[in-house]
Amino acid sequence: MPFDGITVSSAVSELNTAILNGRVEKIYQPEKDEITFNIRNNKSNYRLLISASPMYPKIHLTEDNKSNPINAPAFCMLLRKHLTGSRIISIKQPSLERVIEINFDCIDEMGYSIEKSIIAEVMGRHSNIIFIDSQGMNIIDSIRRVSNDMSSIRTIMPGLKYVYPPSDNKKDPLTICESEFLSDIHSLSASIKADKYLVKAFYGISPIVAQEICFRARIESDLDIKILNEEQLLCLFSEFHRLIEQIKSKDYKPNIIMDDSKNIDFSAIELSVYNDFKKTYMDSISKTIEAFYSKR
Repeated sequence: MPFDGITVSSAVSELNTAILNGRVEKIYQPEKDEITFNIRNNKSNYRLLISASPMYPKIHLTEDNKSNPINAPAFCMLLRKHLTGSRIISIKQPSLERVIEINFDCIDEMGYSIEKSIIAEVMGRHSNIIFIDSQGMNIIDSIRRVSNDMSSIRTIMPGLKYVYPPSDNKKDPLTICESEFLSDIHSLSASIKADKYLVKAFYGISPIVAQEICFRARIESDLDIKILNEEQLLCLFSEFHRLIEQIKSKDYKPNIIMDDSKNIDFSAIELSVYNDFKKTYMDSISKTIEAFYSKR
C-alpha cells in the first residue's frame, strides 16, 4: 500500500499517543530528504523520522539510529535553532489528506512563546517537509524548495504563504453523505471503472483501498460504475461508509502482507483482497512501516 490517507491517519493516531506534549531534544538530517527528531515524553525517549524521499516518503517512529553527517545541512541547522527545546502541542491530519501538521510551542529571541509547525506532505515525488510560522502561515524554509520554474501550480519558497496541495476537485470522504455520493455518480458523463472512480473522487483513497471497498460490496472493481444498478450503488456506499467509520473510530489493524517470505504490501487496516496471502499483524503502524521498508 502506498502511504495513503488511511496510513497517515493511523500514524497520526499513534504519534498523538506517544509524543504529544513531548520535548524536542535533538534534530538530525541523516539524508538529504530525511529529518529525525529525538523526543522525550512521559519519561521515555522516541525518535520520529520524516522522509520526503520521492520513492519511499513516510513518517513514523523508528528505532533505527542512522549515522549523521559531520556538518549538519542548512535545513537541519535551521530546525535546531527554532525547535530544539520546543514542546509538541498538536499533531493533526486535515481530513484524510496525505499531510501531517506537527505544531510546536517555541521560545523566540525575545523570550516569548510562539507557535511554529512542521508540515510533512507524504505525496510520492511531490513529498516535502515544510517549516512554517503557524500564526502567519508563512514558509520559513523547506527541505525541498519548489520554484516557479519547477512548478506552475504551487511554489514553495521561504517568505511565501503556505497553501495546501491542490485537491484536484476531490471530495472529503469523512463528510460525504449517501445522497451526495449517489448524485455524483449519476451525474457522471464519461465511463470510469468503479475503483478508479473512488480514487479520483475522494482524497486519501488509494487504489488498493478502492479495490477493497468494491470487494466488500461484492462488485467487480473494473466494472464501469455507470452501469451499476441502484442496489449495487447503495451497497458500494454502505461499504465505503463502513470503512470510513472504521477510520474515524481508529479501528486499525497494522499488518504486512507476504507472498512466501517476500513482503509485498502493508496496511493499517484489514484488507480482504489479500485473504489468500499470509499476513503478519503488529501492534504498531510505525513498526509495520519500518519492518516493511527495511527489506526495501
